[in-house]
Amino acid sequence: MKIQGQILSETDITTKSRTNPNTGEVTKSAVVRFLTFEPTEIIDVRVSDEMVKGGVLEALPKFIGKPFEVTLAYRAFSFADDNGKHVSMSGFHLIHLPSTEK
Repeated sequence: MKIQGQILSETDITTKSRTNPNTGEVTKSAVVRFLTFEPTEIIDVRVSDEMVKGGVLEALPKFIGKPFEVTLAYRAFSFADDNGKHVSMSGFHLIHLPSTEK
């Protein structure tokens, strides 16, 4: 879905590093607190490690304080972890960020 909103400050962009216990590979992802317009709501939007590798993390600060349109997807999924415990997650994920070039 396409939605209008804005990022209010740099503190609304946080990064997370995860280490794969099987391979030792470290991946970096992010979460953005995004203020939506109509309806007004603050939502957490997850940025995948693939998008972080693609440079989205460097582009996000250019949008701080400026209204813009993003494409998001709501995803819900569940799985069994290594201990057999059921884990479920849901939330918004960034699909597309507009270009910052003019």
